[in-house]
Amino acid sequence: MTDTVVLLGAGASADAGIPLSRALTETIWNRIDATDQHRDLKVIFGYVLGALIFKKSKAGSSPFEQIDIEEVLDAIEQLISLDRQVLSAFVHSWDPAILRLHGDYDPHKFQEGLAQAISAGVRRGLGERLSSFEITSGLQQAANAIRSSPLSSNPESMNWRVYQPIFGYLESSLEFLDEDVDYLRPLIVKGSEDAWVIATLNFDLTLEIACRRASIPYSNGLENWNKRKTVSWPRSFKGQRILKLHGSLDWRGSSEEIEFALSNGKESGLPPPLIRFGGGNKLTARGPFLPILSVFERSLKRAKNLIVVGYSFRDEHVNALLYRWAQGRKKAMVRIIDPEAKHHKFEEFVRALFQNFTQLTIRTQQPPLREGYEIIAKRAKEGIAEVFQN
Repeated sequence: MTDTVVLLGAGASADAGIPLSRALTETIWNRIDATDQHRDLKVIFGYVLGALIFKKSKAGSSPFEQIDIEEVLDAIEQLISLDRQVLSAFVHSWDPAILRLHGDYDPHKFQEGLAQAISAGVRRGLGERLSSFEITSGLQQAANAIRSSPLSSNPESMNWRVYQPIFGYLESSLEFLDEDVDYLRPLIVKGSEDAWVIATLNFDLTLEIACRRASIPYSNGLENWNKRKTVSWPRSFKGQRILKLHGSLDWRGSSEEIEFALSNGKESGLPPPLIRFGGGNKLTARGPFLPILSVFERSLKRAKNLIVVGYSFRDEHVNALLYRWAQGRKKAMVRIIDPEAKHHKFEEFVRALFQNFTQLTIRTQQPPLREGYEIIAKRAKEGIAEVFQN
């Protein structure tokens, strides 16, 4: 069985022309801004983006620092599902911009209806004769307003007119801007020969296309998901084993019944892809995500070697698994390929994560280590070529 696990982050797809997650935010905004088709989407996207910039600025970050697209989409998804948020019960009123996500809710209609109902009750109490319509119309208006409020919306029947188009922009933004994915070939050739598991945090299809171009069979382990709800590969499988920890653009349907299809960036009527956004949303009991993470953990336990390409170490759940793996080994080899390794904070974090591996090299030309860990401060294309040149 495999003694090596590979973990790919956004930087692994960057050399294929896929924007990094922070640059992707601006790319999607520019696509939204270029059309008048989804005006509400433009308002909501801009509103959330501004709020996140404000939040980071309060924490001491630069207001000019780019915002990760996953943070934006996670915030929008949470706003859509306000009725499932515990804090919603403690919020007296919502910003009108947020209420655009919830159809035709109008707080003024609720207030008017309630005032009318109170007035009718007082007048009736003073002996004034009122028709049944006058007595009930105010309450009916207030009730109708409540039904369309954020706190009573049903996620299954909610108006998704603002949310769904985002995925069209996301897919079209993740199309290849550069057809060269052959830089991944040495990785997948070696991985398929030695039964490596390649886990990816990306939901683009760079890895799958690279496999197809290299004529290497691949499997995401979901062949039996719809029937048996398992994530696995047959022992006889000869090809590249892929784990998509955060989902994929071509996973459609429900979390329990997955179909594989792409909309090609168009509003085709397909349901949104099954992908996870943001720190709090990436770990969910629904769908195959927990089983996939479990398979990743088991693969790590068997591995003596770890190759990390273009991962920024910002996923708490993945970092916890990497830390436990490192703590359980006295001898292992970790290679991290990332141009951001030149920054002191990156090196400092990696030192803490793999603290029991005493050797550290940030190299450009030195020969590879046999034990310990090293950071190759290069882009994926150059780093993969260097690691697999022998």
